[in-house]
Amino acid sequence: MKQRATREMNELTCRKLEANVGRELLRIHHDLEATETRHQSLAAASAAAEQSALVVAQNLAGGLASQLEY
Repeated sequence: MKQRATREMNELTCRKLEANVGRELLRIHHDLEATETRHQSLAAASAAAEQSALVVAQNLAGGLASQLEY
């Protein structure tokens, strides 16, 4: 009797877990998409910062601006 109750409980738990698999996969998919979006945003910001630093260095080297202006 105890084995049957344990088996039924395990089967119920298994069904609940199986029912959640699709939802969990969708959540993971959305998390990965959000991570990719953040990565792209960070890459764009990094490229813009590098370009800005290059312009500042060129302006300083060319005498177009002084360090006090930055």
